[in-house]
Amino acid sequence: MHPRAAIRGTHVNTYAVLLSCATDAVDGPALVRPERYCQSHDATAFGERMRREQGLEYEVMIWTGPTWRSVRGETAREVIRRRWQP
Repeated sequence: MHPRAAIRGTHVNTYAVLLSCATDAVDGPALVRPERYCQSHDATAFGERMRREQGLEYEVMIWTGPTWRSVRGETAREVIRRRWQP
């Protein structure tokens, strides 16, 4: 549990960013960037910065326990296939 969750008595989600340069050849959590965020808008801000600076597309991901999921409920591999593979 996140330290702030104990103070508020609520669960805190963990967010990360999947960038369009991610490859399906990598497995598991390594697909998403290593930076972690407590709020989705912070993850979105990072993704937007990568879009502006490097021209990359992104998807905000949420840690759901055993894996990262998009807001649509997709795994990182499913997002890659839907958005960035022909």
